[in-house]
Amino acid sequence: MGEKQPRELVRVTSIGSNGSPPADAFPLQLCQGDCDRDADCDEGLICFQRGPNVPVPGCEGGASESSQTDFCIFDFSSAGAGTPQPTPGPTPRPTTAQPTTTTGMPSQSPSQVPSEAPSQGPFGRIEYVGNEGTFYSAYPMPVCKGDCDVDDDCIEGLYCHQRGSMDAVPYCDGGEEERSTADFCAWDGESPVPVPVSDPPEGYFRLKLYWEEGYHWQNETFEREWCMMYDYQGYPGTGLCWVGDDAVNCDQDQVYVGKCIQDERMWFTFVNVSDAPVEISKQPSFIDERLIMTGDNERCLTRYDREIWLESCDPDNFRQRWIALNGNFDGEEFEISQRGFTHQCVTNDHHPKSGEVVELHDCEASRAYDSQTSFWNLY
Repeated sequence: MGEKQPRELVRVTSIGSNGSPPADAFPLQLCQGDCDRDADCDEGLICFQRGPNVPVPGCEGGASESSQTDFCIFDFSSAGAGTPQPTPGPTPRPTTAQPTTTTGMPSQSPSQVPSEAPSQGPFGRIEYVGNEGTFYSAYPMPVCKGDCDVDDDCIEGLYCHQRGSMDAVPYCDGGEEERSTADFCAWDGESPVPVPVSDPPEGYFRLKLYWEEGYHWQNETFEREWCMMYDYQGYPGTGLCWVGDDAVNCDQDQVYVGKCIQDERMWFTFVNVSDAPVEISKQPSFIDERLIMTGDNERCLTRYDREIWLESCDPDNFRQRWIALNGNFDGEEFEISQRGFTHQCVTNDHHPKSGEVVELHDCEASRAYDSQTSFWNLY
């Protein structure tokens, strides 16, 4: 999950005299022309039919190209497979640092794409679906949706494209017609095209911090959906994670808070330790003990003092046994604790944000009004 860098656009190039490439120039590479059909382009590319001064998606210079030359572009219909490698000699784009955002942490937006970036949009028209928590269920938003404020408002693999009035949105239509300064989730032109959040495989789930109306996390009144995850690589790609307000080195075997996404690092399952039936009760003495196991190589959550790490599963290791306080593991909400430590709950004990370490903290303090972070639910 390192910092995303926008792809350096390749400038459109007409091969041969009068725009007619010689026979040995075929198949044409990315942003090369003139092509007449998809077969004229290299594998993974298609021939983009255009008129004079029409931008070429994923390429630079089409808007200033007055001929009707058609150019080979990336086949966005198969974008999930990745982008073809550009030919040598791309023109670098200027960079503009993004401001610090409402989280109080450095922005992870990539270098801002200039307004002359391609506006011909393979992903369709921009769409305004909410702002400042309105329609919070829309977050994280897919490509071409807005108004976003930070990268975390967008699904994993996208960034929040900061723009001025009537600035184009890369790979989306309509930005140059949008008179507002609304910002939209955009693709960096290189990463596999992200897909919306989907459910984990059967038998697995995400552990999401429970949220309800009235909570105020990061001074926000809407939910951004924070889930437990491991192998967090730093915010953003710095190798640094957060213990309260202190930045420390991340560890792949420690557990953190991250935006709920489609990622196996967030997939967990329960494993019974005893044969006792699971009973619905508010008393931990009646709740079945279980291992909480990750789905990648059967590692289990393991307590060391307050810290929680992933280790090889061992049914005899009492530090890997967890109980549901104030609820049950099959219920809408529950707290996670251990026998003998029922005053401590698994939480980040802080207003959630990406890269917050998950540890055991005092349950009562974590239940504090308007910053409740002691409860979880299956997601």
